[in-house]
Amino acid sequence: MLPRFGSLQQSLDVEGAARGQGERGPTVSTVRISPAYFDTFRVPIQRGRAFDPGDGLPGREHIVVNQRFAETYFPGVETIGRRVRVAMPNAPANDAGWQTIVGVAADIRQQSVPGPEPIVYLPIAGAAPAAASLLIRS
Repeated sequence: MLPRFGSLQQSLDVEGAARGQGERGPTVSTVRISPAYFDTFRVPIQRGRAFDPGDGLPGREHIVVNQRFAETYFPGVETIGRRVRVAMPNAPANDAGWQTIVGVAADIRQQSVPGPEPIVYLPIAGAAPAAASLLIRS
């Protein structure tokens, strides 16, 4: 999904976060992207790195988050190396595997609402979406 045109809302589970029994975690915006996404949109990686072509394959369950995500879920601590899992809202969060944060990207508006929201960027190699957009910078 392109910036300002939406995202997929998924439930979020942050490793080590305390929740009451039966309490659901928050939802977060997710976007599946290719390794060239940040370069194409000229979105700087503030810490860590962007995706490599192998990210998302078995044994390389990596994600990139935006700055707002880092500030919201890991205030005052290093985000790189932390683990989260995202799942469809009605699916049990523990059905999804843990994914390690390898980068923090600058904020961009993914929704048409004011202000950036927390975003998890998932590598397209992990699971191809049903539809995709082709972006070309000339």
